[in-house]
Amino acid sequence: PKREVLGSNCRFLQGPHTEASKVAQLSESLRQGEACAACLTNYRKDGETFQNLLLCLPVHDSTGVYRFCIGIQAAADDCDRSAIARLATRLP
Repeated sequence: PKREVLGSNCRFLQGPHTEASKVAQLSESLRQGEACAACLTNYRKDGETFQNLLLCLPVHDSTGVYRFCIGIQAAADDCDRSAIARLATRLP
């Protein structure tokens, strides 16, 4: 149910085969206030793995200070650059 995940950090989707190097790269990009995208191996509640496209975009205030991050994720069968690009086109 939706109520189980609303307000949760998406780290709960990670498991033994989630790519640590990609998670580290995402974390560093967020610390630097830079846009980032990755395809991660994540886990459903039943333990089944799936490929998850994650796109994070920084939000800066009027003085240029990094304040927030908008994160979009989508399950994907094919995690290639074109899939990430297609996800990015859904942003305003």
